[in-house]
Amino acid sequence: MGARNRLTWAGILLSGGLAAGCVPALPQPQDADAVDGLLSKLILQPYVTCEQLKSGLGLDFLPDVSDPSGADLRYEESWIVTPDYELLRTWYLPTRLQRGTIVLSMGAAGDVACYLFIAKLLAGNGWSVVMYDNRGFGLSTGSPSLNALGPDLEQVVDWARARTGREQVTVLGISLGTIPAVSVAARRPDAVNALILDSPVAMGEEIKRFSGLLAGLTQAMLASINPELLPEERIRDVRAPVLIYLHEDDIVTPPATIETIFNNATSLKTLIRFPGLPHVASPYYRTAQYTYYLETFLTPIWDPAARPPQ
Repeated sequence: MGARNRLTWAGILLSGGLAAGCVPALPQPQDADAVDGLLSKLILQPYVTCEQLKSGLGLDFLPDVSDPSGADLRYEESWIVTPDYELLRTWYLPTRLQRGTIVLSMGAAGDVACYLFIAKLLAGNGWSVVMYDNRGFGLSTGSPSLNALGPDLEQVVDWARARTGREQVTVLGISLGTIPAVSVAARRPDAVNALILDSPVAMGEEIKRFSGLLAGLTQAMLASINPELLPEERIRDVRAPVLIYLHEDDIVTPPATIETIFNNATSLKTLIRFPGLPHVASPYYRTAQYTYYLETFLTPIWDPAARPPQ
């Protein structure tokens, strides 16, 4: 992947609320709702299209699909009602083998259809997939909110358990989707048996990235942010096994930051490095390796017979 695509991808991910050339009014740091509103506008990007994401990653060769049927995947569409009465569009992709259930937590841009390539990789290996539009993205209702990411994912995890009849599911977080993935895995060890983090994002680093726009409020915001949004700290409380994918040319989340997240993890953990690749690129450019490490990690978790002797 060339430097141009790396920079384009970073620009898409980091532009956020700046695309219109304006910055939201700065709140007082102690106003938690206002802080969430500002950071959500800066970081969450519901109007970025799948075409823009593909272009940023140099993936223009991928077909345009709007639902799983366009990727030759069988699926059910459902709508999960949140406690505050918003609706989350959810897709369940069952497989014949039913090796296990993976809940996919999407990144900061695009809608759920943008992540169907990864869902097809999983389904092709017999893993059933549950994926959904974040609040305020795609066809889900409400306004995009960082603080809602964790509670909404928890709703989806419980829905997936009820729909499949499984006591636990695996959570796969991609980019910003790793933030709620870590939060839910930490809070719900009864529901999450494994955690996969593809290019995990550290919220502290995200806030520092916008420090020039925050008029000296960066440290105050860091001090007042919801601790559930800090995976670099919350990862310490995750009991489930953790697999982390690190891309050595990642300029969105520098490798040193991902190494900190990995080092802070206290459960059984595995770190996989992909030299020469930028943020979230391995499923597309190192597909065989990405799948191999995922299979090596997940198989003994879901299949007791595959576990090595103690």
